[in-house]
Amino acid sequence: MKPRLSGLQIFALGFAIVVVGAVGGFSADYFELRALALIAFVVTAVGIAIGLAGILYGWATQGKKAISGSAQAARELRDKIRTLGK
Repeated sequence: MKPRLSGLQIFALGFAIVVVGAVGGFSADYFELRALALIAFVVTAVGIAIGLAGILYGWATQGKKAISGSAQAARELRDKIRTLGK
């Protein structure tokens, strides 16, 4: 069975696409190419949509508890972060 992508991996893919779009946008501005600027804008918009989908997918699959904002969830997150530093 193939492993499923996590929401964080999907978000990272979207972020990488946004970076490619941004580089394309800066290149288009430097070389003054309008068509490249429009393509870069579309690529960036797609990357943002994929990143948002990754966030929503992670929220749906990991449960709403992960971002509930409760004090107990904040303490658990704090403890997890502290153990990473050790």
